[in-house]
Amino acid sequence: MCRTAKPTSEWAGSIAYVRGVVVVCMIEVSHVAENPGSRPAILGIAPTRIPAAEPDLEAGRRQELRAFLMSRRARLQPKDVGLPQTARRRTPGLRREEVAQLAGLSTEWYTLFEMAKDTGVSTRTIDAVAKALRLSAAETRHLHNLVTGELVQAPSTDPSAAVDPTLLDLLEGYQAGPAMLLNARMDVVASNRLAVAIFGLVAHAEGDERNWLWYLYTNHHLIEEWDTQARQLTATFRGVYCEHATEAAYSGLLERLLATSETFRRYWNEHDVSPLDDAPPLTLTHPAYGPLRFTMRVLTQTAAAPTYCCFLVPDEATANAPAYRDLRHTIE
Repeated sequence: MCRTAKPTSEWAGSIAYVRGVVVVCMIEVSHVAENPGSRPAILGIAPTRIPAAEPDLEAGRRQELRAFLMSRRARLQPKDVGLPQTARRRTPGLRREEVAQLAGLSTEWYTLFEMAKDTGVSTRTIDAVAKALRLSAAETRHLHNLVTGELVQAPSTDPSAAVDPTLLDLLEGYQAGPAMLLNARMDVVASNRLAVAIFGLVAHAEGDERNWLWYLYTNHHLIEEWDTQARQLTATFRGVYCEHATEAAYSGLLERLLATSETFRRYWNEHDVSPLDDAPPLTLTHPAYGPLRFTMRVLTQTAAAPTYCCFLVPDEATANAPAYRDLRHTIE
C-alpha cells in the first residue's frame, strides 16, 4: 500500500508501509538564494525509515532534532553570519528565513525541517544547514545522527569487558600524571596508579559510581571552575547518548543525573555537543596533595567499541609542587 502526499512547489514526498516499517521518501526542492528567479533545484532524495515498533524512540528523536536546531539558531545573531541587523526582533537569534537563505533552501522547507515534520533529506542538505548554523564537527555529526535516525547503530558499552593489555601498558607507562581509559559512556574501565592515588578506585566501583561524568557531579567540592567542566562534559555525554539511546545503561545514567542535579538539567537543556578532547584544564584542590592542575590529552581508539585513553598533563606548578613530586616518587 502506498499513499502519496500532495506535492507543493517546495517539496514532494510519498509514504509507504512496507513490512511494518514506515518509509518516507522526500524530494527536496529549493530556489537558490542568490537567484530567486531561477528554476527550483532538487538538492537530494533520501529515505527515512521509521520503525513502527519504536514510536517512543522516534518521537524522542524528532523532539531532540527540533530542540537542537532551535537552540543552534537562537545562539547566532545576523552579524555573526554576515547578514544586516534589523531594528526589532521578537525572538533571539536568527529567523528561520535567514537560516534558509544561508543554506540555499526555501523558508517553507526549512520550517518543516526544523519542526521535524520531515527528516528524509540528503547528506548535502544536512551539511548545508550545518554550515548555515555554524556547527562544529561534533555538532554536525550529531545533526546527521538525529536526522537520519542512526541512534542505535553504535555497539553496546560494557564496562566489565576485558581491556586490551596494550592499552593497560600504555596507561601504566605514562608516569607524568594520571591516566584513565574511558569507554563511550565515559565509564572509567582502567586507570594508572597516579589516577588511583588522586581520584580513588573509580575504575573498580560499581554502576554509575565508576562513570567519569557522575564522578564530576558528585565531587564538585574538589574541582575549581567546576561549572566549566560540568558544561563541557555534559555536552560530550549528549553526543554519545544520541548514538546509544536504546541502551538502558545510558538512559539510566541520564535519568539519574536529571533527577539529582539541577545544574545538569540546565546544561542538558542547552543542547550543546562537544568532543571529549575539548575538555578545559582540570583544576582541583586535593585534600592530600593540594592544588593540582592538568590538561587532558585524549587518544581515541575507534575500534568496534570506541575507547578513550585520557592523559592528564600537569602544568609546571603542579609538576614542581613538593607534594606531587613525592607522590610520583612513591608510586615509581
